[in-house]
This record gives sequence, C-alpha cells and structure tokens, in this order.
Amino acid sequence: MLDRCCGLETRSAALYRSFAVAAHARPELCGLWTALAREEDEHARVLDEARARLPTSDAWVTQLSPRWDEVVRDIEAKLCEAERLAGGASSDQQLAAALELEMTELEPLRQMLLPSASTALHDPLPRFTQFGWPMG
Repeated sequence: MLDRCCGLETRSAALYRSFAVAAHARPELCGLWTALAREEDEHARVLDEARARLPTSDAWVTQLSPRWDEVVRDIEAKLCEAERLAGGASSDQQLAAALELEMTELEPLRQMLLPSASTALHDPLPRFTQFGWPMG
C-alpha cells in the first residue's frame, strides 16, 4: 500500500508540474501548481522514507480495511482523468481536476499508513513474542 500511495503522490506531482508549465504566462497560477507539486513530492518522499526503513522480513502484517483498495482505485481513476487533461485543458478544467484529486482520501490514507509503518519499525516482529520466541 505504501508503494501504491507513493506512486499516486509522484504522479500527482508530475501532473501539477505539467499544469505549471502550461501556466507559465500566468505567474500566480504557475506558482500555485508549483507549490502543489512540491507538496506532493514531499508526501512521496516521506512515504518512500517510511517504506525504505521497514524491515525486510515478512513477519509483520498490518491489516487494512478492504475499503482502502476501493479508495485507491477511486484516486487512481481521478488521477487518470486529470492526466488525460494535461496540456490541452483550460485552467478552469485543470483547477477542477486538481480539486477532485485534493478531495480524495489520499491524505487520510497517507496519514494512516505512516503510523503503521512506524509501528513496524519499532516492533518489527510483534507476532513472534506470542509464541515465546526470543526477539534478538
């Protein structure tokens, strides 16, 4: 799930950068798109760092509600729609697509995944203790 969310954040950043290029003649709008791209880049960086610090062992599993798969599919669909707009869309269409993306549940999902990854970092083998196995 971290991989999927990181990919969505990266794609969103690229989309916003493409909108910034299209708005180069409108500095305020270009600045908005650039700021949004940087924010998405930062989200992707944080998720990537969390993923990189996770233990390589498959001994821990975080259970997520199956609803999150549906949420991710919805985000991917909205992102695909926005990516199809890219260069040929009006600024109003771009803003509407960005609003649709920003109103998705990607941020709540990211906020839920980060503590889960942190828990795995601090206690990477929690299930082994219930069997009385030594922890290192």
